[in-house]
Amino acid sequence: MDSTLIDAETINELAYEAGVGKEVAEITRMAMEGKIDYREALKRRVKMLEGLSVNRAKKAVERMPYMDGAHELVSYLKSKNLMVVMVSCGFSIATD
Repeated sequence: MDSTLIDAETINELAYEAGVGKEVAEITRMAMEGKIDYREALKRRVKMLEGLSVNRAKKAVERMPYMDGAHELVSYLKSKNLMVVMVSCGFSIATD
């Protein structure tokens, strides 16, 4: 879903809403460079979201834009009676 159907990374958007965007981005960078294990990086980043209210999280999610053409593609596939599913290992607040 992230950077495929939506033009954003959910964890980053939640982090910015929680006021820890720069810190989460740094952990992400370290994980991408192989300096931190992915699982450990995810645990650290999610822990930093502690205290973020559901209402604020929903506001962050609502601001995330669709990728160009994503809505049209899904609508077209559905018009052809094709089942459309989304796969994400992300946050259900965004996938919902």
